[in-house]
Amino acid sequence: MIHQPRDIDELQSIVRRKQPLRIRAGGTKGLLSQSSARIGTLDMQAFSGIVEYQPTEFTITVGAATPLSMIRDELRGNNQFLPFDPPLIDQGATIGGTIAAGLSGPGMFRFGTIRDYILQVRMVDGLGNAVCVGGKVVKNAAGFDVPKLVVGSLGRLGPITEVTLKVFPDLECRQTLVLEATRFEDAFALQNQLAGSPLGIEAIDLLPPAKLLVRVCGSAAATNHLVDRIASICQAASVSWSIAEDNASWEIMQSWRWHQESERLIKIPISPRVQSKLNELLSAQHAPRRYSARAMSLGFAGLRKSQSECSKRSPMSSGSPRWCSAVNLLAFVSEANEKMPSPHASSKPSIHTTFSVP
Repeated sequence: MIHQPRDIDELQSIVRRKQPLRIRAGGTKGLLSQSSARIGTLDMQAFSGIVEYQPTEFTITVGAATPLSMIRDELRGNNQFLPFDPPLIDQGATIGGTIAAGLSGPGMFRFGTIRDYILQVRMVDGLGNAVCVGGKVVKNAAGFDVPKLVVGSLGRLGPITEVTLKVFPDLECRQTLVLEATRFEDAFALQNQLAGSPLGIEAIDLLPPAKLLVRVCGSAAATNHLVDRIASICQAASVSWSIAEDNASWEIMQSWRWHQESERLIKIPISPRVQSKLNELLSAQHAPRRYSARAMSLGFAGLRKSQSECSKRSPMSSGSPRWCSAVNLLAFVSEANEKMPSPHASSKPSIHTTFSVP
């Protein structure tokens, strides 16, 4: 059954019936929710539109079902943008679904994740109460930072109806460099070197077998200087490089078109020290994959759904069979991190995050 509330009162009435609901707006991340005939669909399309936009305060308040493309276009009129670089904009993703899924794009390497830009959230909790947490001002240190709880909650805390975001002034210039190494290990080492440098790089993605996409931003003069600095690093490492069209280079990643629709997309926060071994195992299965340098290294892999019943043998053991199920992939990450722990306990990475998108 599909429920289509027209306002907050109708939404509260639906939630108070205490029936399982699958929240939907743009429908771009349907595989994140369980599909069952016993679960009703809560269509949030009525909660769409820009409620309030204050360019001088760098804040915007929108309905949860507002398409990201609408927000992007509105911000562009005042030379502003969403720093967390949300994916699936042109596919119809909404701000509420992006928050609930906890998705940020490659630009989060420099600017941070979506949770860093949420100021206020209005929602209906599981008891049907209308709740408002946070505030509409940028410098708000009162109370607990509750709005961050909804990031990645997948609607379990209740449907979001409205959100206030902090935005940034757009940057004058962006350039993307394509770096071509000869081996994955060389590209991986260069990715770590650039990620740890003080160059202020916006995004770094590693595309096997040995290609790096590096995006820099700022004023035209500063961007050209960064390109020269990166070029000198490439020359010292005997790595070829070239300038690519910026938007086209990242659009495939942002639209998730680098893997097939028949494959299940898996996202795994991993320790850099196990990245090479993980790539070796995924390469054996010819699985499409990308690795992003972010606050924590992230691996993305497209795995065939038909292989979900693969062997449960440990992928780290000798004579391990060929495998590519999500269960075994996560088992590998868990075992690998235990075998090769971080030298600093405080920096030991979290693991076992998975999601699927069409």
